[in-house]
Amino acid sequence: MKLNKLAIIGGGPSGLAALKFALDDGFDVTLFEQGKETGGQWAQTPGQSGVWDSLHTNSSKYLTAFSDMPFPEDTELYPSHAVVKQYLDDYRENFGLSPYIKLNTTVNHLEYIAGKGYELSCVTKANGPRSEIFDRVIVASGRFNKPYIPQAAGLDKFTGRVSHAFNYRRNSDFSGRRVLVVGNRVTGSDLAADLSLNESVTVISSCRKPKYVVTKVINGEPGDHLLYTRFRYLSANAFPPGAGAERLKEFIIKSCGNPADFDGLKPAENILEAGVTVSDGYLTQVQKKRITQKLNVGHFNARSVVFEDGTEEAIDDVIFATGYELNLPFLSRGIYHAINTGDQHLDLYKYTFHPLFPNLAFIGQYLQSGSFFPSLELQARWITGTWSNNIPGASEAGMLDWIADFKNTKGRGAMPGLHEMAGLVANAAGFEPDLNAFPDLAGSLLFGPLLPSQFRLQGHGSMPDAKAVYLKDNAGKVNSIRDLSDQQLNQLKAVADVLKENTGLRQLIEMSTAMK
Repeated sequence: MKLNKLAIIGGGPSGLAALKFALDDGFDVTLFEQGKETGGQWAQTPGQSGVWDSLHTNSSKYLTAFSDMPFPEDTELYPSHAVVKQYLDDYRENFGLSPYIKLNTTVNHLEYIAGKGYELSCVTKANGPRSEIFDRVIVASGRFNKPYIPQAAGLDKFTGRVSHAFNYRRNSDFSGRRVLVVGNRVTGSDLAADLSLNESVTVISSCRKPKYVVTKVINGEPGDHLLYTRFRYLSANAFPPGAGAERLKEFIIKSCGNPADFDGLKPAENILEAGVTVSDGYLTQVQKKRITQKLNVGHFNARSVVFEDGTEEAIDDVIFATGYELNLPFLSRGIYHAINTGDQHLDLYKYTFHPLFPNLAFIGQYLQSGSFFPSLELQARWITGTWSNNIPGASEAGMLDWIADFKNTKGRGAMPGLHEMAGLVANAAGFEPDLNAFPDLAGSLLFGPLLPSQFRLQGHGSMPDAKAVYLKDNAGKVNSIRDLSDQQLNQLKAVADVLKENTGLRQLIEMSTAMK
């Protein structure tokens, strides 16, 4: 294989998946990890991880996993961070990845040298600085490691403690104090709920916009099994963003309640404007008066905060759960300016490739709702499959057109969900299972959970036992094309009428109709 020497930067979930598929596809690969162990955020290394002591996943164990290694059957539905870390360690050892990993090695510069490849400069604790030329490089260094703290008015005058959720570890560190948590996405909501479990802590939660709150389990099912499906991906491509918004809001209110029913702030009627977050304990603690909700911060005083509605609260601490900036300081100026136009987005073809750097790829450098594991694995498999000439690469013109469209729309609208990101990559790489080839599974593949094993049914890197694994992951539930309800069939017809190029979907509908 030409251009066989491959470097991977980062040993978290994305780097480990990339290493596994790179080895499968025959590359001479080395993974560089700055920490003393692999696992990324899940290693809970100070300064490199924002995982707190009591944190459990917000995605179910079925989706917080890779396609070829499920969690042990006795794992709780939403695992603790320690269980996820052990899972990643087991994944590394199960697939024999350790010999290819260089720990305690910090990459500090990556430079493209025309005609030679990529010069990777790094520093190791044992041997100091060194440089090496690689034919190809995958950047898998993580998206959540540079905390963003907004320049709030008066914050420089505040004399209490200021920190970011990235540094939060346990609620006992705030015993007896009045704490403001800024931000109400998943991290902000869960962090405020965790703080409120310490009865000696007074918790104030502020946000720009009150959100609708989804619990982890909905009507007895994992919430991510209901929210992230292939049908929702097809619908997102067929209709404008607001098309299903009202139905989604009705579903959330019916299943999880309106925050106003918990004596919380009422979200905007338009769910796209308000947004959605996931938390089991937040609204319960609001209802118990253990969390006081406030709208946006106006300004800070020496020992208090004044909100935009004019109310004032004395506080000892402020914790910003305000997200992260992109952090790729090792990229050369040429690479950085070609792909980056801000702190939140990279200009890449389907979040992965750039035509100016055909042997450079990125994994996980985007924001999405839902578990990252399936989409990270799909990216890794797509990259190594393309570079090993097992998957056709996109044309330069096609990449540039997609990037141009992305530049015009990035940052607008709702954050993409797992179903959209996984669907985007799987479609590009040929990993989407042909529904007509699996009529006995078609109902489950469309309306069931987006289990990662379904993407191993077909395409480069498919697994011979993928169908058996999928059925086991799906608890044996099988919905064939004949099992579709009239409502589901009508929904599919509406999508097919828009996605006319999807001839397979039309064939599936005709098959289903014939079986009725």
